[in-house]
Amino acid sequence: MHSSAYKNIHAESPLVLPSGIHFHHYCLDESNKKRIQAFLDTLFDPHQSFSTTIEKHLTTIKSYISGGQSFEDFLHKYNNSVLCGFLWTNAAVSYRCRTCATNPCMSLCPNCFHNGNHQEHDASMFQSIGGGICDCGDITVMNPNSFCKHHGPSRLPNAPIPQSLIRCAQIVLPRLILRLIQYLRSHATPIKSNPYSTMVDFDSLASLFDLIDDLNNAGSSIRSIFTDCLLNSDFYEQFNTQSSFNDLPNIAYDVYLQQLNAATSLLIPISLRTDNSLAYFHIRKATCLLDEIFFWLTQYQIPERLLKFVLMLLTDFNFKRSCIQSFLNIYGMSIDRWTHCRNSRDRINRSRIAQISVQLFSNTDIIIQAIKEYYLMELMLSSLYFIFSNILTCCQLQEPKENYHLVVFEIEFSKNMHYWPIISDFINVLSHENASREFLSEKRFFITWIKIISWFQGMNVNHHGAESELLLQSNTNYLFAFTIETECCALVLWTFLAHLMKPDFLEMTTSLVNYLFLEVRQWLSSIGVEQYKDVVKNQVTFHIPLHRYISILNYVSLNYQDGELKNLFPIENEIFLLNLAVFPLRIQVAKYEIMTNTIWSYQSYEMQMQSDMHCSAHFLWEDEFDPLHVLLRISRRDLFETTMQRYTQWVKLMNTFSYETNIWPPYRLHKPKDQFQTNLRCILQSRYLHGIFFSICHWMMNETMIHEDILSLLVYLCELAIDDLIRRFKYGEYLNGYAPSATEPPQCQNILGISHSVSLETLTSLEDDNVESNSFKLNLSKDNEKVCATIETSNPSHVANRTSKINSCRVTNKTEFLNKIEQCYARRAIKFNQISEHEQKIQKKWDELMMTKDSSVSNEM
Repeated sequence: MHSSAYKNIHAESPLVLPSGIHFHHYCLDESNKKRIQAFLDTLFDPHQSFSTTIEKHLTTIKSYISGGQSFEDFLHKYNNSVLCGFLWTNAAVSYRCRTCATNPCMSLCPNCFHNGNHQEHDASMFQSIGGGICDCGDITVMNPNSFCKHHGPSRLPNAPIPQSLIRCAQIVLPRLILRLIQYLRSHATPIKSNPYSTMVDFDSLASLFDLIDDLNNAGSSIRSIFTDCLLNSDFYEQFNTQSSFNDLPNIAYDVYLQQLNAATSLLIPISLRTDNSLAYFHIRKATCLLDEIFFWLTQYQIPERLLKFVLMLLTDFNFKRSCIQSFLNIYGMSIDRWTHCRNSRDRINRSRIAQISVQLFSNTDIIIQAIKEYYLMELMLSSLYFIFSNILTCCQLQEPKENYHLVVFEIEFSKNMHYWPIISDFINVLSHENASREFLSEKRFFITWIKIISWFQGMNVNHHGAESELLLQSNTNYLFAFTIETECCALVLWTFLAHLMKPDFLEMTTSLVNYLFLEVRQWLSSIGVEQYKDVVKNQVTFHIPLHRYISILNYVSLNYQDGELKNLFPIENEIFLLNLAVFPLRIQVAKYEIMTNTIWSYQSYEMQMQSDMHCSAHFLWEDEFDPLHVLLRISRRDLFETTMQRYTQWVKLMNTFSYETNIWPPYRLHKPKDQFQTNLRCILQSRYLHGIFFSICHWMMNETMIHEDILSLLVYLCELAIDDLIRRFKYGEYLNGYAPSATEPPQCQNILGISHSVSLETLTSLEDDNVESNSFKLNLSKDNEKVCATIETSNPSHVANRTSKINSCRVTNKTEFLNKIEQCYARRAIKFNQISEHEQKIQKKWDELMMTKDSSVSNEM
């Protein structure tokens, strides 16, 4: 730029650079514009090595930027940044407060954390692996009430920087950036006949990047100079058209264009394409300096110092909104290069790109804009599809020769978790509700994701038999298999599930389950399973993420969206339902085979570890912790005790329990969601079950051998039985379609004239058709606020009268007292089933047992 002026001056005599004070005076006079550009042409001469220029003229550059005053005073006196923006690299200590965070990737530097309001918060200190930026002052990431006093809208501001003082920086810094662009072009990879050297690192420019870091730390006034320069399209066009050095072709605009044309583009999967879409994400030609910087950032394997320069500018929200387009322009190219890197060092460097994405993808407004305007969701899914499609191998399920299903396997790329930055970006995007809604509502998005997770279906097949030793060597390492499934399939599921637990997502969830059914059908066909009887019995795989998705989505729909099982499972093909269940059932069978240590004895340790990891309950869902769910997933008692210990620690940490006694498992009352559960609950009204309850309670009064866990489960079942009875009588929760009964149900009335009677349209097969109709009346007394209940029945054998109950309380003999209580309990028990001959025999044995128990009690007395 301004090369003609430079050439004329250079031809006549060397130009002497003025002092910082004189340069400041020149800048304040508009008539000295050409003279100023001539000084800068001499200072940033591209014929001279850039590293030599920095080493030789660093002091002069600082004095020009600061306008002749002390550079240190210029940096620290006028910092008025709303955001902190402090940046750290690897192995730095940082903090995260989950109480204040509105985004899971929020992080704070030590100074802002200790100066903020985080007392009694759920906060943690961690060692950052990939680096990060302090989010203090950013209202889109954390609660403003926890900002430190130096950041945020309520900060203590410094004095505003005078415009006359910043004028020099506005002139010098853009020229400094242009010289950096020329330097990046001059060290590009050789193409055809261009004899350019390859740049290994940026160590020779350490002084320059130290200067840039100091300027960015000076505050928003200086950062705005950089951002305006990088986003100015006219400035970039002028730089490319007017700066022509015929003797230096390696810094020309053509170098960038040649490199751009040689860059590879990311392929778009067929399932993501529309009628008008292309097959590739073509890289757009740069329209500003920022576009070209991002391009060179990718070309040079994400050098840390250049990355830090971009990261420090992201504290400017307007720049962040403009930056997303430039960043996504090279995202696909970065993924393509990443997967084809030959050495681990290049892949590690490319993981640094996640440091930019975590800043851009943490803002909801930016995510919405990127999805609508820049095809963010297509880009993310294409990247994931491309990564995992390059690490596939044949599945070992069933007969390998007839199996054409592909699964992810362990190679150097996947073993070292190089996929994690992309998965992390995807999870960060889905943490926004609008993004999750778009992802789940657009058919081609979710179908593409289902295809990706199908590659995890059937990993790490375990065999036993004559060929087990040979086949076991071909298996993927089981630790890798569980790790990659958790990080790639489970974490994504848990992320969008956080937004699904609303009734308005019911229709969407139903569609998702249907898509999963179709993919499972395709998977069964690809592994050669036409009927459940075709499953090879000496094999087992613990990795069936498609089944997990179906299970969890159905659970969410039934429990949070008022869904019905008949709508979620509208499949009338019984064979498919059996095929759907056979692989989860095979896992359950294998768990008990492993416990016996007979069938899988050859690899008992590996199989036991897989079984434990499959049933692992390491995740504590705070108030949603369900011990029954844990009991269904584990195979050993000590694992359940471990989960209870974690739950106890959490309860005490939250200061909701301060006693030293043991905490009972928090069994939960779940409303029955379908006909099967409703009818199954009739067992809770069984006289046999009630007899067991009574016996346990009776023994608890006289014995100490009953463990507390049994008592806690008994109390839960009693509570569940009462809850079931209330629902039946009050809400009429009987579903149509099951065994009809002609028996009229009990009627509930009150003296206020409001009828609460409920007709039980359907009773289960457990109900007694011969039980005569009963009527209940509830009398409410407003005067003494007491409730008096009378029971009228046409069958007095079922209910003891009031006199017998009162007399039973007056009995002084202990044996008679216990007998009376038993009789009252048996009479008040609701009989739901006609007793068969077999049940009568069981009842007779039970009565004999109770008589023996009673006689032993009387003998002791």
